[in-house]
Amino acid sequence: MSRDRAPSDQQLALGLDPVPKPASRLPARRRPRNTSPWTPSSDHDTSREAAAHVAKTGLAGKVQRQVLASIVAQDATAQQLEQRLCVAGNTIRPRLRELETLRFIEHVGNYRKAPSGRRAKVYQATQAGVRALEGGPHGSK
Repeated sequence: MSRDRAPSDQQLALGLDPVPKPASRLPARRRPRNTSPWTPSSDHDTSREAAAHVAKTGLAGKVQRQVLASIVAQDATAQQLEQRLCVAGNTIRPRLRELETLRFIEHVGNYRKAPSGRRAKVYQATQAGVRALEGGPHGSK
């Protein structure tokens, strides 16, 4: 898909709308400017450019669907998803937060040992997540 084209309906088949970040507690003069529904993590030019690119290309919706499908197939940590999908953690972790906000995935208290030796959250799909992946609020099967 060309970077100049809008994302196809097929890419965003989950109907996942951009998830806005909660209102900031920072004074208005210090709040990051949001020029895209995919909110950047900071006010740096590169973050704003990346958020605009993700919104324009539909990449976030595509990665959301891949992450959800992988978690539906088997519970996983962020690091395991990075390995399974060959996608950087900086791309995976925001999608996990978005999917949690949509209540398509959840962390229910399980942890696995990460490569660093620290504990990593294990995410599992919710019924809403399974239904969304199957094609709608009530599933297509």
